[in-house]
Amino acid sequence: MKPRHLLTYLLCAALIFGLFGCNKEKLSAEAPKKPAVKWEVPMNEEDLPDVPVFDMEEEGCHITEAVLMEDGVITALTEKEFLQIVTRETEKEQTGEFEGGDFVPMGLTEQFAKVYAGRITALFERASLIGISGSMDFTRRLTAHGELSEKEIDQSDVDAAVEQAYGLQKKGTSYAGEGLVPSEDYKYGAILFIPKVSVVTGEYQGEPLTYHYPCVNDAGFLDGIYLMIQSDEAEAIPPLT
Repeated sequence: MKPRHLLTYLLCAALIFGLFGCNKEKLSAEAPKKPAVKWEVPMNEEDLPDVPVFDMEEEGCHITEAVLMEDGVITALTEKEFLQIVTRETEKEQTGEFEGGDFVPMGLTEQFAKVYAGRITALFERASLIGISGSMDFTRRLTAHGELSEKEIDQSDVDAAVEQAYGLQKKGTSYAGEGLVPSEDYKYGAILFIPKVSVVTGEYQGEPLTYHYPCVNDAGFLDGIYLMIQSDEAEAIPPLT
């Protein structure tokens, strides 16, 4: 190779390396702080055999698929796994130091709250795919307050104590994005969401209180279970949340 051609080649290589180096630094600087959601449920009919499909009748509807979101990862469930998880209760230890206040946290249990289950998509007829276009918002709820009225409780004091003791947020929103493939056996279909909640017990000025706080994962979304619910009768499908 002639010296003049060699010099030209080296200059071009240096320029290309510099451009790629700048792009890499720019992408690194703009990378999101929260981890991305990893959706493991197949998205098309070719992958349908990999999805655990079942048929469980409940309150006039048929549950044909279930997926779990925990820690930012969504995983398909079999019927047996769904029944085990939806009834699961897990006790959690205190994770932080409580500095004191009117509310004293005394225990925490995590569970999936079917009482708060709600439909988060439109009702579809003979759909080949139902995308999770909607979401559920959940704000901590006072479920038992002894002899006190809600107006006598400083909620900001409670929220601060719960955040110190357990690192919980008072608000959360479910994930919206991909979707599920409904069964062809039924005419109508929609997606239902069951949120996972933290049941916090404690005392406020000597009175027992119980709260339900949302379980918000590191990806910034509510943990919970997504269900494909179907029926041949539109009236059997629960209303939108």
